[in-house]
Amino acid sequence: MALSPLNPYVTSPMNLIALVLVVAVLYFTRDVCVPFILAILLSFMLSPIVSWLRRWGLPRVPAAIGVMALLLLVLGLCGWLVGGQLIGLTEKLPQYQATVHEKLKSFQTAPGGLMDRLNRTFESYAHEFESIGTDTPTKDLIGVPTQTSPAIAAGTTVVAPTPISKVAVIERVLLGMVSPITTCGVILILSLFLLIRQEDVRDRAIRLLGGGQLQVATKALDDAGARVSRFLLIQIIVNVSFGVCIGVGLFFIGVPYCLLWGLLASALRFVPYFGAPIAAVAPLFMAFAAVPGWTAVILTLVLFAVMELSIANVVEPWLYGAHARVSPLAIVASAIFWSWLWGPIGLLLSMPLTVCLVVVGQHVPRLSFLSVLLGDEPALTPEVRFYQRLLARDEAEAWELADARLKETSLEDLYDNVLIPALILAKEDRHRQELDDTRASSLFQSMRDLLEDLAGRSIPAPVTVVPEREADVTARVSVEVEAAPGAATAPPVATAEVAPLPKVLCIPAHDEADELAAIMLAQLLGRQGLSAEVVSFNTLASERIAAVAAREAGLVCVSALPPQALLRARYLCTRLCAQHPKLKLIAGLWHDSAAPVLAAARLPEVTADGVTTTLAAAVARIAALARHEAFRTDGPQEHAASAARGSRANAGELNSTRIPVSFTP
Repeated sequence: MALSPLNPYVTSPMNLIALVLVVAVLYFTRDVCVPFILAILLSFMLSPIVSWLRRWGLPRVPAAIGVMALLLLVLGLCGWLVGGQLIGLTEKLPQYQATVHEKLKSFQTAPGGLMDRLNRTFESYAHEFESIGTDTPTKDLIGVPTQTSPAIAAGTTVVAPTPISKVAVIERVLLGMVSPITTCGVILILSLFLLIRQEDVRDRAIRLLGGGQLQVATKALDDAGARVSRFLLIQIIVNVSFGVCIGVGLFFIGVPYCLLWGLLASALRFVPYFGAPIAAVAPLFMAFAAVPGWTAVILTLVLFAVMELSIANVVEPWLYGAHARVSPLAIVASAIFWSWLWGPIGLLLSMPLTVCLVVVGQHVPRLSFLSVLLGDEPALTPEVRFYQRLLARDEAEAWELADARLKETSLEDLYDNVLIPALILAKEDRHRQELDDTRASSLFQSMRDLLEDLAGRSIPAPVTVVPEREADVTARVSVEVEAAPGAATAPPVATAEVAPLPKVLCIPAHDEADELAAIMLAQLLGRQGLSAEVVSFNTLASERIAAVAAREAGLVCVSALPPQALLRARYLCTRLCAQHPKLKLIAGLWHDSAAPVLAAARLPEVTADGVTTTLAAAVARIAALARHEAFRTDGPQEHAASAARGSRANAGELNSTRIPVSFTP
């Protein structure tokens, strides 16, 4: 229940030094690491297609070669289309000068307006800077002012720049393309070999990274491969669809070279968050320069905004689901880190690499901090977060957490899975003397205020259903009703009155935390139509026991929270059974994992009506007992209940009602 301590591998100095060394190696070996990682990611992306072809009976080698040839064909076609579009764009750029000039003239306003005053201000500042640059004389090394002269000193030879030949330009271009082409070739060849030798590479990775833990290594590799492959395929499909929609939309808007802008949008959207805005700059400029009027510019901006917002907020969460599991903050941070480490290629690889690191952190204990830092799972569980907010005396956020949980689930779930665990955390901290009395009093008062607020709300009560299996309950109650011979033909007696539902008394075993849990149980019982009261924890044990007869309780539930829940409850239940031997008694050992085992050995002689560890199970048990059993008490209602049972038995309605109890650890 307590919050797990900080990962020791994070705080170890040797591990921090090792992390710094790994980053340094990745930085200085980026020329080797980048092609290798690109080849691995490309093989992950193409592996599902190869597996699909193999299921149709095609051998692995032809399937891998065929998939790689198809990839080269698609890349070549895209390059040819982009090249043709770029050549056409460079030829028509001079034709757009008139449209740009007309739109710039539209910014001019009447004399004396805001734009006119701003223009005059900028011009005056520009003239002042020019005058400063031309009027200030220069000084020589000894401080004497000298005037610059445009004349060239006599005897000075002026060398005109040598024009660069076309052959030199082509040579420079080809030399600049050698390195990218070589890198692409290495990536494609390495990806092909990884696809062909997939099983061998997998076995070697398991042998290398397993460290004797074959199951962990196999699960980590399978999870990483499946998740990264699915993520990359979905990302490609989404980005290509984004580019197609952008291209089609620009075509209908009337923006020239819509195919080029669609391909550019597909490529740039691989950059997290910033890709789509960057891709929108060129189409907006083209709409501004090539299409008269402002309609095309506005429609282009709306097109990019609608497409990006729709895909980012609707399509991607629906398609990705739980396969990425990366927090938005981690995406931005990883994009900054990998772009600093490897440049633009690192920016494109940031998302897949972050997904891989999250998977590794989920399966390798030494690297679990990666999952905490980069994953989208909450760092704190709801009960720990609620308790932490109460410790920080931030009641507003704590109540917001409770309201958010209540909108998703029921009140029983809020009590059982958030508030009761938070009380257990507080009680454990007090037991370890880590929570002082002042802060504990403030925490319990905030919890009490929250319970009062929840009690005043109109929350629909669910129908209580006794579960088929009760792993958290040590006593299983079954009601058997046997009809007397001839009872089916006996006429009912109209004068017999049914005894009212008994009063339930919730008694805290020790302290205020136990009382708050009892208040939660009383609220849930009240929502089921039962009358329930809570005895204050400030009273003595003898006063709590005397309250049973004073308040004419028909059933008592002892509320106890860990630690020492069984010990506290056993002491109070023993005294209750000694003074009220016919009392119906239930022990609520809330969230005590040892209760189902220990209570079966220590509590059968004390209480014969059940031990529960959740509020929902306690409500179901008490409701079943209250509606199917006539309770015996030491108060005045005992005689009325006995009379009612006797009249029903004489009339033949109900001969006997037995509640056999069996303890199942």
